Amino acid sequence: MFKLPSLQRSMTLVCSRDPALDTPPDIEDGDGATPEETAKAQAAWTEWARKIEQARETGAWASLIKDGAQPTMFEVRPFPGVPLRKLIDARSRGEIGEVECAALAFRICLIGVSNLGDAKVTKTAHSRFGDMASEDITNLLDSIEPRIVSELGNLVFQRGVSPDPKS
Repeated sequence: MFKLPSLQRSMTLVCSRDPALDTPPDIEDGDGATPEETAKAQAAWTEWARKIEQARETGAWASLIKDGAQPTMFEVRPFPGVPLRKLIDARSRGEIGEVECAALAFRICLIGVSNLGDAKVTKTAHSRFGDMASEDITNLLDSIEPRIVSELGNLVFQRGVSPDPKS
């Protein structure tokens, strides 16, 4: 069950790279495609990105999921204020970079995962940011596709910084 975006309750996120999601075909300029084919492929990717954004806003993923497939779903809580402010400060002072910020944001907000084999979210106490998911889950996701943590971490961080998803 998908949970809609909320500033007060947990919500469900799906990575845009999840193999359960349909994606438009890749056509690159250098692979013999005509300019028309390339333009058509770019338009298909633009429409697909719009559908991903809309699904994240509404929780309606059915049109993007392949028949019979089930995406990996990540349940995240609203970003707690104290860890968010500490993370913003650490990033603005240059103590951490964008990628580490995304990973920490993801770990701070992640409370559950489904459809990822036996993977479970276990909590650990961080000296600076409080209770968060252990590195085990991000290490597992990095072994599958390193961009998962960055994509979802950036989403929860941006939602914490600007609750209006269009901002």
